[in-house]
Amino acid sequence: MRRAGVLFGLAAAALVWQYGERSVSADLRLQERPRRVSFYVEGESRRGGPARDYVESLVRRSGIARLARSPEEADYILTPSMRVSSRMTSESHYRTVEVEYYNDRGEKKKRKERKYLHDDDKLTVTTRFECLVERNGSQGEPVRIAYVRGRIERSVGGSDAPGHDDSDSAIRIRARQAERYEEELSDLEGNDGQSALNRIIHDLCMRTGQVMEIDREANRISINLGSEDGIKDKDQYGGVTEMELYAQTGNLREYVFYHSETGERFTADRRSAEANPDKPEEWVYTQVDVLPGAQRKTIRGEEARSLKPLGVKVSDWAEVQEVTRDSCVVSLKRRGDFGRTSDDRAALQRLPDPVTTPIVARVRAKGK
Repeated sequence: MRRAGVLFGLAAAALVWQYGERSVSADLRLQERPRRVSFYVEGESRRGGPARDYVESLVRRSGIARLARSPEEADYILTPSMRVSSRMTSESHYRTVEVEYYNDRGEKKKRKERKYLHDDDKLTVTTRFECLVERNGSQGEPVRIAYVRGRIERSVGGSDAPGHDDSDSAIRIRARQAERYEEELSDLEGNDGQSALNRIIHDLCMRTGQVMEIDREANRISINLGSEDGIKDKDQYGGVTEMELYAQTGNLREYVFYHSETGERFTADRRSAEANPDKPEEWVYTQVDVLPGAQRKTIRGEEARSLKPLGVKVSDWAEVQEVTRDSCVVSLKRRGDFGRTSDDRAALQRLPDPVTTPIVARVRAKGK
């Protein structure tokens, strides 16, 4: 792995020496575009179903992935399912009124009390979502990668229903209405497993590009990924693409690596790297950015041979500003108070010169 990283750096340096900086950028733009990773989504029935439609929409919205027409054509297979349950409850509706009373000294006073008005029906719909993520093995057998679970709960009616005030009559939800509400409220969008599945899709795609040019004053970084690679700007469906930046410095002990089969990212255990600094094949690697509820993995030896180097992470968040067919411009950002964002000038200063130190941009799941 060290040799591969060094050779990559030497090759880039040789191009600079022979052709100059501009020609390196042109060469990066003209290189062959890697194909997009494909996913096949199994349906609950021959017609598909809401769970399949939902997962297919996540794949489409990623931009960097594509849908396959059959399991045989796909790199990965997603098998979603959903279960819907509902319950009808009753909530007491009260009105706050002001009543007069006399205290112990005979003085007339006023106080607020709650007055019962009626009971309102409330329908709560709970939708549970599960999705198995697999890839085709060397013999065509399914190999499990991950299993995602999610849940979302929505309700209609109740004493605090929007627009329902003290002058209204009691809310009554009939059986036929309940069926219609259940269908409307069982939408999977926004369930608490969505971000995990979205991250898995992006990790499996492992879409990376090369930083070509940096304008530190204007916070503009050019990358050789464009609309042909599924990169989207702020005006496109699904929102702006976000990236992480990694500098390939050659110091493998500080590198982030990714697993070529699962997209999971790992870093070298410091103690094992210090014990054998020139033998990365003997290091222990620990998973980073573990999904909520998942167990952190540790790998070494033969299993670690599937790891590929990304580099030293130099920025968590690069936001796409402009997109052309074969390139884009990103700006480094950071989050501040009250959801505001600002330019990350500190991260900009940490970026090395891309002519002498290759910088890799990896497309990440939005908001990660």
